[in-house]
Amino acid sequence: MPAVGEAPFFAFLRNQAVAAGRSRKLTQDTQLRALAWPLAGLVLGVLLLVPAVRSAVFFAKLHYAPTRIVAAQVIQTSIHAELDYPASYWLTYRFVPGPGERPQTLTESVPEHKYDSSPVGATVTVRHNIADPSIAELTISSDNIAWEAVLVGVPVFFIFCCLRWLRPFVRRRVETWAIERDGVVVPGCLISSFDEVRLMQQARMHYEYSFSRDGKTELRGLCSTDKSELAGRPIPKAGTPVLIYYLDSARHRML
Repeated sequence: MPAVGEAPFFAFLRNQAVAAGRSRKLTQDTQLRALAWPLAGLVLGVLLLVPAVRSAVFFAKLHYAPTRIVAAQVIQTSIHAELDYPASYWLTYRFVPGPGERPQTLTESVPEHKYDSSPVGATVTVRHNIADPSIAELTISSDNIAWEAVLVGVPVFFIFCCLRWLRPFVRRRVETWAIERDGVVVPGCLISSFDEVRLMQQARMHYEYSFSRDGKTELRGLCSTDKSELAGRPIPKAGTPVLIYYLDSARHRML
């Protein structure tokens, strides 16, 4: 039991404003380091998904929509070479999609052997989408949708895993908003507290607390912070009084 008149311990000193009624904004452990990797993975997944979807749409419009194969003339060739990167080979060609239609001029990256066999003035075969002739392909790939499915599926799976990882953080943030809006401050006490030091990581403090709203049912919770939040204070002992921001039996936080 806490000593009579003993001041409550605050896991976060900034939460004294909540206890005093000057604020409803709760300071808590944001675990930004744990969020860094899934957030970075989510951004990477989206960046990979956008070009993959574009490629899949392009593929579908050339292989699963009405198309026409016509002759085209190579009007320009070029090689792009950068330091430490393999050279890429490009052909610019022009073709007329159909009688009375406007000529299309497109540039496409091709394998080296295709580049060598297609000098300026050469005639090549082009497949284009009938509805949109600007969607055309000089080097016709196989009608295998499996590769396109992999290109889209990998970033989708990556995004799904990152969202699953982020789900508990989002749920906890939503719970905190509800506590800040409708919660009340009630007394409690520490059951235990201990510090944790891991290699290459900042030391952490962990607190287990208990309290009761009706004098009968004991509710318990856990609170973790960076050890720096102690700000020179000694590690509190079991029985130290604390204050709890309480909404219901499942949603409460130690101040």
